[in-house]
Amino acid sequence: MDFKELLSFEHKNMLELLDLLQQEQTFSVLMAAEKLKVSDKTIHCYIQRFEKKQETFKIEGLCKIYTTTKGIVKYRELCVCGLARFRQKFCYFIPEFYILRCLIEERINYAQLTQVLGLQESTLRKKLSNIRRWLVNFDIIVRQKHYDLTGNEWQIRQLILCFYLFFQESCLEENREMTRKIITFFELDLNVAQQNHLSWLIYIWERRYRGGHEISVPNANLFQQTSAFFYLFRVEVLSTSFMSLKEQKALFVILEAHFGGCFGKRARKYFIHEQMKIESLCLKTAIFIMKEIRRNFTQHHFNYQEIHLCRFLSTHMNSLLDGQAWLPAHKQEQTLAARYQQTWHRLQKLIRLLKRLYPVFTSVKERELTSCYFYHILDLFNPILYEKKYIICLLTDFPPEKEQALGQSIKSYFSEKKNITIIHGKPAYQLHQAHLLIVNHLFQMNVALSSETVVYLPEELSPAFFEKVEANLS
Repeated sequence: MDFKELLSFEHKNMLELLDLLQQEQTFSVLMAAEKLKVSDKTIHCYIQRFEKKQETFKIEGLCKIYTTTKGIVKYRELCVCGLARFRQKFCYFIPEFYILRCLIEERINYAQLTQVLGLQESTLRKKLSNIRRWLVNFDIIVRQKHYDLTGNEWQIRQLILCFYLFFQESCLEENREMTRKIITFFELDLNVAQQNHLSWLIYIWERRYRGGHEISVPNANLFQQTSAFFYLFRVEVLSTSFMSLKEQKALFVILEAHFGGCFGKRARKYFIHEQMKIESLCLKTAIFIMKEIRRNFTQHHFNYQEIHLCRFLSTHMNSLLDGQAWLPAHKQEQTLAARYQQTWHRLQKLIRLLKRLYPVFTSVKERELTSCYFYHILDLFNPILYEKKYIICLLTDFPPEKEQALGQSIKSYFSEKKNITIIHGKPAYQLHQAHLLIVNHLFQMNVALSSETVVYLPEELSPAFFEKVEANLS
């Protein structure tokens, strides 16, 4: 992608001069005039305009570009990497580049553009139209209403990669810690160039998802090598890292989770904002799960089915919390309720993540799976959270509608006295979650249960039945 194609004749030549300075350090005015096919007088004008640009955009103190009496173009850096920084700032305020950056970062606002660039709105719209026509060559479309990029996802990422490389922006420092974690976790043998590639990719994904975009690749093909989304990742990093395909997928999951491809806009914004201050829960969860999966890959094929994953996660649920699993007994009810909700929502996000990443989960009922994990947490790590919350499991041979109605009747009876949650015990692994089982045929159960936790369902819901249920919960 040649971004200079977007520029006016003057801006294109001025940028060529800056690139020539970076390559040659010094050159003669005559040589530059011959190379750019302009007069030597025009070259002198360009040098003067560089000085004017510094004053206009208040970017003084970076470098001084000048011509000697013998017609030699030179520069003097006034700070570290002064010329490179000046080139970056110069590009930043070229209208076409500024508008393209706003398109990539989802910040198109005509009032703001007019103020920053000092151009009329009609001029800005004309430049935007030219950019849109140029992007069509790469199968990238700018939607009229929201001014966001759609089309070929691989080309969009190539555009972003090339654009920031063209600007010579350094993102290595801000992503060094994340890169270190990934390299350490997977014990990757990466040289400096490969580490830089990984940092660039992290940087691009952060930019891309900051605006709240979802991935356009179908879920079922997410990990296919033919997937455009996975293909770019392989080309940029994985093809040079000597990782197994399973480890490549695991690393991909971590980055995907880290940048929130499956979370809502608000949650995504929070995780990205927090990532440089503390290790986010999302990243911590993903790394934890991937470590376990990686360990299982080396031992035997890991079967991603409901019950296997439930058992797997139930023994390690503390890692899904943020280090505050045990709450002191003196906490107020309001705090407990808030914590209850936070834990529940956190698990809902985890389930959505798993359903997105593994096609086998698409048929799983989200709430049922979330409930299973949630009560594992309460059971294992947060006993204080459900002091006044009771779980009743129904195990009947009724039709689903009748069993649901029965659950509602029981819950309604206790609504003012106790906080009751009704679950349905058709999957056998849910039975042990309940404080109380209500059954109508004991032979349905294939597990040994204490008689203290079982209440037999009478033919009709009499007051005596509810009293018996209440007595068992007390």
